[in-house]
Amino acid sequence: MLKETIETAKTIKNAWDKTKQLESNLTHLRELNETSVKTLEIAQMAIELQKLVTSLQLDLRTLQFNHRDLEEKIRYYEQFDVEKDQYSLHQFATGAVVYRPKQPATKVDGDSFYYYLCANCYEQSKKSILQPAEIVNNHRTMKCHCCSSVILYEYIEWTGPISIGKPRRDWDGY
Repeated sequence: MLKETIETAKTIKNAWDKTKQLESNLTHLRELNETSVKTLEIAQMAIELQKLVTSLQLDLRTLQFNHRDLEEKIRYYEQFDVEKDQYSLHQFATGAVVYRPKQPATKVDGDSFYYYLCANCYEQSKKSILQPAEIVNNHRTMKCHCCSSVILYEYIEWTGPISIGKPRRDWDGY
């Protein structure tokens, strides 16, 4: 019986040792699982941070483009302010107001001439040269091709005959 008791005690001790080993292994697995969860959380945070960095880089690039555009506009307006001193208001006999150079421009052949700028566009810091257009209400006109303004600049006095009847047709050539 002593031998059986010793054998039973050894079996119980082996079972106890195995239980302790299993408990130790289980604790180790839990630690590994917690580490894996933490690693996964860190990886997700790294992905989110990378998305944030990419978004910030895109925003920075957009701001750099906007900054460059604004600098170009500032240079344009500064240049326009410098050139603005070269022009003055001019009023035609019709009352129309335009801008023209203070000094006339010179052609290749040496003749000088004035060109006219649209007052509407000029006030918006744009230089738009007025171009000759059709005759309207017995006036020669100039037209701005930027804002479609029409300037009546010269009255045309008609001294020719006035015909009220049907126009005469010349059939002699047929």
